[in-house]
Amino acid sequence: MGQILGLGLSHYPPLRGADDAMAGILRRTLTRPDVPDAWKKPENWPAPMRQEWGGDEGRSAAPKHRAELVKHLKALRRALDDFKPDFVLMWGDDQYENFHEDITPAFCVGPTPSSAFPGSVTPPSGSCVSF
Repeated sequence: MGQILGLGLSHYPPLRGADDAMAGILRRTLTRPDVPDAWKKPENWPAPMRQEWGGDEGRSAAPKHRAELVKHLKALRRALDDFKPDFVLMWGDDQYENFHEDITPAFCVGPTPSSAFPGSVTPPSGSCVSF
């Protein structure tokens, strides 16, 4: 009988950027007019958040945050490698990257470029099965 391994991880986009930009989403959120003024003031935030924000808008906390994320990503990779799967199924949210209001399938199964996974096969460009 087959075995299944379930793994989950963050898709936090700033992880791939520079440390200086890691808190950019929060910086932009704090400028939005629909965010209540009270929430824009660090003194109203939880203590751990205030500590990370510090006097430099989170810039000095970014390397530690990145190191912690990478440590856990490596643990996930080790678990996947140790499992030695015959097949890997990955899914994530689209966030308006490929689909919009005119066509939003419940599911879309598509290929990942083989460069992301050595030894994999690259299917024809644009191939996707929507449900």
